Amino acid sequence: MNQSSHSAQSELWFYRRPELAIHMSNMCRDTLFSRMAYFGEPRIGKSHFFLNELSPMLIQDGMRPIYISMQGNAPYVELAKQLAIALDELENDGVHELSLHSDIIKQYKENLFADMALESQPRAPTSIELLNIKLHLNSLVEVVGSSKIVLVLDDFQHLSTSSAFDNFIYALRTQFDEYGSRITVIFIGSSRVQMQSLFEDDQAAFYQSAQVKEFPTIDDGFVDYCVNRLKDDNVHINKQELLEFWVEIDRSPYWMVKFLQDMVENQRDFVQAIARIREEVRAGKG
Repeated sequence: MNQSSHSAQSELWFYRRPELAIHMSNMCRDTLFSRMAYFGEPRIGKSHFFLNELSPMLIQDGMRPIYISMQGNAPYVELAKQLAIALDELENDGVHELSLHSDIIKQYKENLFADMALESQPRAPTSIELLNIKLHLNSLVEVVGSSKIVLVLDDFQHLSTSSAFDNFIYALRTQFDEYGSRITVIFIGSSRVQMQSLFEDDQAAFYQSAQVKEFPTIDDGFVDYCVNRLKDDNVHINKQELLEFWVEIDRSPYWMVKFLQDMVENQRDFVQAIARIREEVRAGKG
């Protein structure tokens, strides 16, 4: 299966949560919630939700979402790059739709990995790199006018892993404070402890700037959704057995979709597909 068909298949299995998207979009628009922080275990669908459901909702509501991963040894480079992409699109087209195009997301990931390969270890940003981010933010605020920019900073917990990122973190806090409610920032992380260290430690740059909350997990209605989707492929499965497996994998949509795709694409039966995914889960935790 090629990349495009795989992406299409993954999107086909995407379980939408419109109520959550509407709620978060309303919070982004409200000046009371200009800084929000969420943590959640890996592979529970955080990034997928923010990229594929919240971002389109924000655009629909007149806001300008920009998604950036803070992973890598020079996350400030990726931040500047994505700000530049957004600025170019806004200046040329008047609409920022980075999160809606899978080919751009693919390019973003490739560029990110390329930058990670160039940096062998965490590196502190130069003053020019920090200034570059500030200038890009200034330009974006001017271009969007009365619209609000929403920065979605994924993997934010990574910034707690090295003191090399300290200046970057303090620079971000200063710039976000300067813009106030003109820019809404959503911080996403996969570690409760690391996220709390960034927002609840009284020595941290982002101390008390946002309350760290648990990202809402997908409800068990996802099981009903999957059972019905399988029927479209003429695959019939016992709902109770699937629910038990859903609980076993800690309600991870990532593993559930891999399991279902394995059944459909490779024509495995329920027992075979579960055994295979259990092996992958164990390998991932090893």
